[in-house]
Amino acid sequence: MTATARWTSASWPATSSPAATCSQSSCACSTASTAISTRCTATPRWLPLIARDLSDLEQTLPLPASTYLDGDLPLPVALGWLYVAEGSNLGGTVLYKMAARLGLDSGFGARHLAAHPDGAARHWREFTAALDGVALTEVQEQQVIDAADAAFRSVHGHVEEEFA
Repeated sequence: MTATARWTSASWPATSSPAATCSQSSCACSTASTAISTRCTATPRWLPLIARDLSDLEQTLPLPASTYLDGDLPLPVALGWLYVAEGSNLGGTVLYKMAARLGLDSGFGARHLAAHPDGAARHWREFTAALDGVALTEVQEQQVIDAADAAFRSVHGHVEEEFA
């Protein structure tokens, strides 16, 4: 894969759609670029927004997941999970448009789906550019892909459990 195209959505398995994150300060992402490190260690901006959206809709927060990622992940694993979390913002823009048909928006019920303040596409391009800047071996690249696939399967499992 070329450095400029290796992290496009086309290079991921079909099941690797987005959604989880490494937010531990001891995360291996801290050894990566500043842009990647910032995304790993910052509290995901959407968590408080989800809580407010659920409150708007008179819903309660679900119980915390019974399993968590280890805060000391190998870099490729952390990057794979982060790829899924960052990519979920792209899917959120589609869901945001659908939520608008229900009368939900960035001020009520769909805050967490609103695009990043810089725009979802720009934010994604900046993230993938930073990811491309991380030096990885072919084996590590495969580990990133495997971790992203595991992250998506994990999120899918949580969704299935919630809507069972």
